[in-house]
Amino acid sequence: MVKTLVFILFALLIGCDSREYRYTQTDLMISSKNQGEKSTTAGNLVTSAIRTKHNLDVVLYPTEFLNDNSAALYSEQISDQDKESLIDIYPTGEKDNFRLGYMKGKNLKDFIRQRTLERYRVDFEVSGVSYDILLKGGMVLSEQYGFGNTNLNDERSYLVAISDYFIRPGNVFPPYMYRNSIDRVFNETDVIVSAREAVTEFLKSEKMTPQLNRVRARVKMTEAKSIGKKAISTIQGKSFLSPFIGDHVETEGIVTAFAKLENLPGGYVAYIQSVKSDLDPKTSEGIKLHFEKDPKLSIGDRVEVKGLVYEESTNPINALTTTSIRNIQNLTIISSNNSLPDSMVLNSLPQEKYSRHVGDLNRKPELALNDAIDFFESLEGMRVNITNPEIMGFRGGKETLDDPKRNLSLYVLPETNKKKLRTDFGGLYTKPDEHIFNPDMMTIASGPLTKGLNINTVFTVGDKIEGEIDGIITFTKNIFGEGEYLFQIPEAS
Repeated sequence: MVKTLVFILFALLIGCDSREYRYTQTDLMISSKNQGEKSTTAGNLVTSAIRTKHNLDVVLYPTEFLNDNSAALYSEQISDQDKESLIDIYPTGEKDNFRLGYMKGKNLKDFIRQRTLERYRVDFEVSGVSYDILLKGGMVLSEQYGFGNTNLNDERSYLVAISDYFIRPGNVFPPYMYRNSIDRVFNETDVIVSAREAVTEFLKSEKMTPQLNRVRARVKMTEAKSIGKKAISTIQGKSFLSPFIGDHVETEGIVTAFAKLENLPGGYVAYIQSVKSDLDPKTSEGIKLHFEKDPKLSIGDRVEVKGLVYEESTNPINALTTTSIRNIQNLTIISSNNSLPDSMVLNSLPQEKYSRHVGDLNRKPELALNDAIDFFESLEGMRVNITNPEIMGFRGGKETLDDPKRNLSLYVLPETNKKKLRTDFGGLYTKPDEHIFNPDMMTIASGPLTKGLNINTVFTVGDKIEGEIDGIITFTKNIFGEGEYLFQIPEAS
């Protein structure tokens, strides 16, 4: 009886210790197996090495730097050849460079959270900090952040290493500077360190492997239930959030747009729309599909699809979302070359308020179509038609022939809403005291889904785009990580 109590007490003490104990296991496989679901031994090794060599508080190492097929054996009697194999798991060149700087605890949490919601998976391998995030259909249900054996302090400044490769434009697009406003929250130094050099030194000096197989980062989804086949309008519902978020559904529709995503989050995106409408103006007939691999779809394909209902958030805290189907299990092309569903002609748009609602729009029980945000939400993913839009302003575009900018947004006013009070220069008046900011203006944006907008065209405020234009309404995360309703033109005119 005494021996049993001693054993139980010893086990409890070990369970409360943050260190990883290994009594008989002397070898450890260093690999990136299961990357994205949780931290890996390859990630734990490189982040521990960087943190140890440079005496840092926190290291954030991009998961995508780890080759999913690489592995090497670590042991206390590791040979020089095996050391080289370990070091070669990690990339050379610019991806090897990590910049040191300071971040507050609250900004670290927000940064990790934002990057998690790009692909709904572990985006950072870590040392110093730990995190555990539970998602329900893409929305954060719970989250925990630790620093050693304590919580991450929101107001404390931590010495951090982050990938220099991702900070500024040039290597990736959009970089941390644009997508995550890292330049506002990361007080960087001039010091850049090498991850591979840190691993080399770590392997020479470390005789034990504490914590290398401990889970430091994890992103999980709630358990999903299957609700069978539903119409797109039923999945979308009458409010901002789908009633089936986090559930497996089946639905069908005709592909109205399809593109490969070269930038974040990568993969392929399609929009499908119901063949037959439910005639309820508060429910959208269109929905977004996201694929990791090329589904080889074409506009006009009629498809049946089964996957998980997501609400893709542009910001983790009380932000608007895009209803989508991801983690797709089955896709069947029923037929091809079908006529597209009729576009909804936008004869009028709400002209006064973006929203009269006070509070979290995601908790609003039902859309109010006289509010502009609600109106566009009711059209999310659907084909619409506008006539003779007039250009009221723009963002991006090329100012010179050699301008490297690759994005253009045109702010336009459809013909049906042109009878408005104008400034002497043809602009529109706003009424800030009454919170009226011309919500009837629409944004035509370049991007993978827009084939009918040439960013090399010279546009001028006041120009009119003649004729009728068919497009789809999307709610999309822009390069700055913010969400906006866009009018995208999937087919070249």
